[in-house]
Amino acid sequence: MKGKIVAISALLVISSSMLFSKTLATVNGHQITDSVVPSGFEKLDESKKKLLVNRLVQEEILFSHLLGSNTAKSANFSKIYEKQKSIAQSQYKKSTGKNLNDEQLRSVKGSVALALYQQELFKNAKATDVEMKSFYKQNASKMKLPDAVKVVAMTFKTKDEASKAINRLKSAKDVSKEFSAIAKESKQKGFIGWIGEGKVPASFFSQLYGMKQNSLTATPIKMDKGFVVALLLEKKPAGLMSFEQVKVDMENFVKQEKVKKTLQMKIQELSKSAKVTY
Repeated sequence: MKGKIVAISALLVISSSMLFSKTLATVNGHQITDSVVPSGFEKLDESKKKLLVNRLVQEEILFSHLLGSNTAKSANFSKIYEKQKSIAQSQYKKSTGKNLNDEQLRSVKGSVALALYQQELFKNAKATDVEMKSFYKQNASKMKLPDAVKVVAMTFKTKDEASKAINRLKSAKDVSKEFSAIAKESKQKGFIGWIGEGKVPASFFSQLYGMKQNSLTATPIKMDKGFVVALLLEKKPAGLMSFEQVKVDMENFVKQEKVKKTLQMKIQELSKSAKVTY
């Protein structure tokens, strides 16, 4: 939900920088002009232009409602708006050499109100076990995990450096501590974590997955950025994640879907009394 607020200023930076704004639609007396559309709007075909204008109309219907609600009257709203306005103004001026106009500033303000409204809806949304399990079953194909390995790895510029590191690690009493020491000496952070099949070159993954647990690479592995030395900590075969493993994610997905439906219903409700002209 927080990502919505962060993205507000980015939209305005790429907005049209025309000297004279053209009215695209009017919602409850408020004019939507091409100063709030992304650059390149004029190059779109008519069907895509229509879709974009309709989206802007729906946004304005929500903005108009939210800016007159308690959401826009809170101290939190004012604080976030001032910060976003400052960021958007700075980036827009750097990009176009101009200040944001009143409509663009209103777009920032409406976007902040919408983001806070979505956060509130998400906070109050409830996801039952039945709903979460239903979502889990419907998206079972997305819950599959590939073969994976958990490794600690370092990359060296030369094969000789990597080979010396392997020899030191083989004779070390505490391999983990020695890994840290070598990484510090060679001024690299190293890597520790899970790697799924398909995330790295097949030959590299095959060598790692074929190793025994808690074993070192016998020889340095040649990669694009150098020679890799790795210690295999753990490996898991491909399988389906259990419901319990992804329960928190399922809860978030269900709540997000409810927020989306609530917003759609709100737009439909407000649209009934909205006065829109094109």
